Amino acid sequence: MTRHERHPSPFPFDLPENSAVFVCARVAAGAPILEVSHDEEGDWQFLCGADHSDPAPDDGGLLRCLGCVLAGDASLAALATLRCAESASRPDVATPWRITDEHEAFLERAIAEHGWGITAIPEDDEGPAFAYTAGLARLDRPELIVVGLPPSSAMRLLNAVGELVRDGRAPLGSPLAGCLPDPTVTVRLRAVRDDEPIASFITYARALAHGRAVSLVEILPLRFVVDDLSGAPTRALIARHLAGMHANSPPESVHAFDVDQLRQPDVTFWSAWVGDALAGCGALKRLDAERGELKSMRVADAFLGRGVGRALLEHLVAEARARGLRSLWLETGSTPAFIPALRLYESAGFSRCGPFGDYGDDPFSVFMTRAI
Repeated sequence: MTRHERHPSPFPFDLPENSAVFVCARVAAGAPILEVSHDEEGDWQFLCGADHSDPAPDDGGLLRCLGCVLAGDASLAALATLRCAESASRPDVATPWRITDEHEAFLERAIAEHGWGITAIPEDDEGPAFAYTAGLARLDRPELIVVGLPPSSAMRLLNAVGELVRDGRAPLGSPLAGCLPDPTVTVRLRAVRDDEPIASFITYARALAHGRAVSLVEILPLRFVVDDLSGAPTRALIARHLAGMHANSPPESVHAFDVDQLRQPDVTFWSAWVGDALAGCGALKRLDAERGELKSMRVADAFLGRGVGRALLEHLVAEARARGLRSLWLETGSTPAFIPALRLYESAGFSRCGPFGDYGDDPFSVFMTRAI
């Protein structure tokens, strides 16, 4: 193994000394290093600063040991904290390094040309994929974020909705049509609170706002599917729903349907998806020719507080109207755990009523209805 006796100690880079890095042929021949790049894949390049976009046959990249490269130029230790997608350059060895965030520079060019740029982060062990705009704040508009879609779909959606937001044609809470080619997808916008975790995701948007206040709007692309409950995610959500009902009401007051009951002929069950993630579910039971009952309204934990419950409710109301029903009815719990559900139903026009159908009076039940 090669010994490295001249590099600083301790070794400044968060890599083994014998890590392979790229150098251009001129640097390998002794030319000073005037450009350093730490690309998005995590690879390091140490270059002479000349244009290598179309290298000559004898000027291609070579692999060298990081410790050896650092031993030849101690000033490189100052670049050990260079983040992925950052680069550093200098006109000569006597001039301090100038650090450039390559992605930030790319976004600045996109903002200058289109009004905004987009940052897309792939799914990893820490969370789902997400993408967001940077630049709309300069137009006194909110920045946009979408979570859970593949990068290509997310970028297409952000650009389509970005145009609507820029022109003031995208009201919060209202469904947006035509933003994606899939007609089963309903796109909704909701304001993100500053204390929500995703509010911290938009690092570049805040950095490029140039001191302006940045508000954030989440784009929620929900796909509603008539579901036969054969999939593991849906069955798991129903199991969690039933467990929650039993945890907050006595057994004789739990009226939630299990999987078999949701498969009855007079019941239609929908699941709601964002990309490949199950966001929630709900069902409609026909009581008679004019009345329907809402059942199994549940939002997956990862989507709580993001407008999925209201979107599900509006979807079920629209489906009930399409089937010729004149009124909707529901039973929910009365304990504190059900307060968010009660507020949602009341805000959607439901009012309290007495028992209906086969239900009886029960202090642990609240009954509600509304005309549609």
